[in-house]
Amino acid sequence: MIILEDLKVGQLLEFLKFVRPEDLKEVEAAAGRTLLGENIALLQNAQAIVQIEPGGADRLLGIGAVDIVEGYAVPWVLLTTYVYHHPIEFLRFSKRYLQALLQRYPLVGNAIHHSNILHLRWLEWLGCEWQDPIRDFRPFLFRRKEESSCVGE
Repeated sequence: MIILEDLKVGQLLEFLKFVRPEDLKEVEAAAGRTLLGENIALLQNAQAIVQIEPGGADRLLGIGAVDIVEGYAVPWVLLTTYVYHHPIEFLRFSKRYLQALLQRYPLVGNAIHHSNILHLRWLEWLGCEWQDPIRDFRPFLFRRKEESSCVGE
């Protein structure tokens, strides 16, 4: 089972030890500085993505947050190498989490660095709409699907 919880100092230290290098590279490319440099504010509202293991050996799969910009959700996620051990469960969790976001917000989107292949594949699997590239980044969107209100269809 995967859960979200408020990020604790110990989890942040674990994250820094096991973060995927591709994810750090993406932060540096987007912000022009390291994660713990002037980007520490990025972690203020972060949550831990935790795999609950039988017997209590929980694993930190990543950290993330959702910023709200003009009524739209702008999520970001940085993963640890532990995600490679639980790919199917993480994908299922991601699908459920995206659906929950789309129930609250009509649009969910952000941009991903072109070299972060795992995240590009993940977003593709989730069904994103790719937008025109901006420098080294690929903006993406998910749109809430409106239900038909026609009677008799």
